[in-house]
Amino acid sequence: MAPESRPQRAPGPPELAKQRPGLLSGRTRTTARGRHLDGTTGDSRALGEHERLLHYLHAYGGLIALQVLHVRGPLEPDRVAEALAWLQRQHPMLRAHIRYGGLVFRDKAPFVYRQPYLETAGTTAIPVRVMTGDWEEVMAKELRTPLPRGKNPRIRVVIVRDPINDELSHLVVTADHTTLDAYSCNMMSRQLLEYLADPRAKQAETPQHLGLPPPLEAGMPVKPRSPKPYEPAIRLPRQRETRQVGDAVEQAGGGGGGGGDGVDVERRLHAERR
Repeated sequence: MAPESRPQRAPGPPELAKQRPGLLSGRTRTTARGRHLDGTTGDSRALGEHERLLHYLHAYGGLIALQVLHVRGPLEPDRVAEALAWLQRQHPMLRAHIRYGGLVFRDKAPFVYRQPYLETAGTTAIPVRVMTGDWEEVMAKELRTPLPRGKNPRIRVVIVRDPINDELSHLVVTADHTTLDAYSCNMMSRQLLEYLADPRAKQAETPQHLGLPPPLEAGMPVKPRSPKPYEPAIRLPRQRETRQVGDAVEQAGGGGGGGGDGVDVERRLHAERR
């Protein structure tokens, strides 16, 4: 008698996630402000859609944030490095690098990509280079050179000594737009100059931000849905104007009432366009 056959399951795709943890699942190796495998503590989160696009543009050299500070007075590289280290302790984004995790599959382009993550554990110090030359040439070169991958932060600094004026130096700050925009870069530069002016006072400050900020999408305010349909036109305010019409003077517009002899400027302009 033949042995009883049992139904067999159809073979599925290879379970690569079990063989190599995190490859397809896209899981991080740590939770927010948790302990990493190397014993250090840090923060980690996935890049949002806007941040991922900015990061990709930066990698291809299409969108590089840059700021130049012209400083008069002694500017020692060790003091600048000390100030940047203090800034990294104050702001988690400045001590975050980008690592790539598991594969993400989508039904639209790009159909497959590796999910990038911001991670603070193991990030190196902000690199500082010192050179003498034309700061505009340095700026032009920095604008064409994206930040490399790895555990380096998404920012670098070049101190350019002025070849003519010994008292003048130029700080060229280059960053990934995922980390800094114009407003936050101005804030960082102000704090950097404040530290250089009075290091002891700034060292006494307690860090206000302990974890990475949420993605850009999480910070966008939700727009309320208006019952009024969208009209692609400029809405002019009600106003009073005086113009000459033949031999008469016409008074147009009025206050907020909209009644009486007031004329709606917007409707009148619309009629003139027709």
